[in-house]
Parts: sequence; structure tokens; C-alpha cells
Amino acid sequence: MKYFLINVKKIYKNKLNSIPVFIIILFLAFLYVGNLKSATIEFDLDSPVSIKEDINSTSEQIGLFEDNLKSISLDSEEYINIKNDLDLAKERKECLENKLKAYKNRDWHQFYQNDIRLKKIDLEATNKYESDYDDEFLQTIKLNEEYSLYQYENKLGFDDRF
Repeated sequence: MKYFLINVKKIYKNKLNSIPVFIIILFLAFLYVGNLKSATIEFDLDSPVSIKEDINSTSEQIGLFEDNLKSISLDSEEYINIKNDLDLAKERKECLENKLKAYKNRDWHQFYQNDIRLKKIDLEATNKYESDYDDEFLQTIKLNEEYSLYQYENKLGFDDRF
């Protein structure tokens, strides 16, 4: 401890040394606060804002699917695939709206029930086009589903650790 105090006294003996030390401390504080804020933004995927963004993007996808259906003949295989994707997107939007409503009402049992259904819809959609996704992505969706299932079965509240 004495060695540390001697070094601090050496730094502050010269008045110009205090300026860089102050700048370094300020920079470290700035990085720490920025890192905390980015972590909360990155991991808060179940926030109302991200759910609303997901609802909006799903609504846009529904519109695109409906436009594509109008331009394709009814008996083609592509029509059937787009129709299935449209049905999944509509179901996804409904689950997202229910999930948002459950979040606002603080009904975590309903929240996780809808979250489980959303994960199953995501798995169903990714399994159709499995070649476009890697195994790690599919495993992540499965783990998220298992986590939501655990929260649902044990009637736990919303997890806001981040």
C-alpha cells in the first residue's frame, strides 16, 4: 500500500500529470457506462419495444406474402409454400400481440406460453429452409424454447437479469 501511495504522490507532484490521469479515468467511466447500456439493449429481446418492432416486421412480411400470392398460379408448389409461410406469419403476429398484452398485464404464465409457441413457429420456419441456417442457430432456438418452457412450467416471473 505504501508503494502505491508513493507512486500516486510522484504522479501528482508534477501538476501536468493530473490532466492525463483525469482523461484516462473519464474515458474508462465512459466505456463502462456505454458497455452497460449496450448490454441491456442487446439482451432485452423481450422488451415491449422489441416485441412491437417484431410485430411491425411480421406485418410487413404478411403484406409481402399476400402480394406474392396474387401473382402466382393457385396450383403451383411455390403457391403452397408461400401460403404456408403466410399462415405461419399470421400465427406469429397473433402470438406476438398476445405476448405484448401479457407483458403489459404482467401475466408471465401467458407470456411464456406465447413465447414457447413463438419458438415452435421459428423452429418450424427454419426447419423448412434448414440449408439456409447453421446448426448453432437451430440449437439456440431450441435452448430458448427449453428456457421458456422451464419458466412456464415452474410458474416463474419475468426474467430481467439483464
